[in-house]
Amino acid sequence: MLFPDCSTSRFAKISLAIVLILIPIMFYYGKWADATDHYFTYAEYVISGMVPYRDFDFEYPPLAMLFMVIPGLFTSNRDVYCILYAFQSLAFFIVGVYYVGLIAKKNGTHNGRMMLLLLMTLAMANIFVIARNDIYPTVFCIMSFYYFLNKKYAASWVLLCLGVMTKMYPLVLAPALFIPFLIRKDYFGALRGIAVCVAVCLLISLPFIISDPSTAFSYLTYHLDRGLQIESVASSFIMFFNIFDPSLISVSFGYGSYNIDGELPDIIAYSLNYVLPLVLLAIFAWVLVRLYRVRTHADTVHVRIIVVLASLEVVLAFMTFSKVFSAQYVIWALMLLTITQFACLNGRIKNEILMLAFLYGILSMINGDLTCTYLIQLNTVAIVVVLLRNIVQIALMIDTLRLISFEIDSEKGHAGSDDGFPAETQSTTINEKI
Repeated sequence: MLFPDCSTSRFAKISLAIVLILIPIMFYYGKWADATDHYFTYAEYVISGMVPYRDFDFEYPPLAMLFMVIPGLFTSNRDVYCILYAFQSLAFFIVGVYYVGLIAKKNGTHNGRMMLLLLMTLAMANIFVIARNDIYPTVFCIMSFYYFLNKKYAASWVLLCLGVMTKMYPLVLAPALFIPFLIRKDYFGALRGIAVCVAVCLLISLPFIISDPSTAFSYLTYHLDRGLQIESVASSFIMFFNIFDPSLISVSFGYGSYNIDGELPDIIAYSLNYVLPLVLLAIFAWVLVRLYRVRTHADTVHVRIIVVLASLEVVLAFMTFSKVFSAQYVIWALMLLTITQFACLNGRIKNEILMLAFLYGILSMINGDLTCTYLIQLNTVAIVVVLLRNIVQIALMIDTLRLISFEIDSEKGHAGSDDGFPAETQSTTINEKI
């Protein structure tokens, strides 16, 4: 087979080897960035008795602080902290590998395609996997998907909320997970899920609410007034036009990132505050209505797979229409794209997604490791690289939407047993044997 099987234990060893190579490289080139500039400092604050939000500004939800503090409990040395943080991130990445392996095993197919996407994540997102906090919410999402696919909804919602309380983006995919309940008109089940989510989030936030209710949720409004971050999809197109008319924009620093300023960027940044939620709502409504029309069983495993794909589509749309698109967001896309490689899905489209993901990873690696810093000077090569990555981002969003549409149309052919993931359809068998 083109994509041979790879056991979780073997992949864990490969991952460890890559991280052991990355750590000295990162020290040599000084690439620890957020881990040294922010996470280590935040950990020192908390260990000294300061409270996030009340005593110092903290842009992330409260659970993110836990992952920053843990390495700081074992050392006060900044360099040692970075190493410990890297291995903590690796451990969480391996948890993600384990759950992807469980999904592949349940799927009844080889996991080569899924593991390839995980390898691309570690190799192409490299420094961002072990020195940023994006790996944690992404793994929580994967774990949530696994339990959702197995109809263990309470566990799925709890894990998704842990992701939201680490970084806000998993919140956008939460509504899609209620689609099966809405299709079968199980409104009590949906309300119960909402209650679980609210309870988990409030429980995690409770110490900070008690400490100072006026600041406990300050992270929710942190990004509202910021401009277009320099790597965002909208920014990349504006910067490209700026090559031919250099008077369009300027670059400034704010909210922890470089943003572009000017009349056009300001208008678009303001507009995206409204466009983004409308796009996400439209995707949710489109999937819900189409599934409702073709449903043969309200909660078959194939419906749940479509719902998980819809969750991925929402994340991709969030990245595309957001004002912010930091280099480490590649982790979200590549790791969650593993779910597009189920054996039962349309072979031609998922092959396209796999090839696009490889190109996406390469361009993300070039941008994140080499050209990103040159965007500040509006360097033409750097602009072209990030523009091409963002065009591929749009293509991945469109292809995932096509995959969802195809699978909804074929839902009647998947209305059988719910004892496991559906087997390959006739349309995908040939493709899977390539």
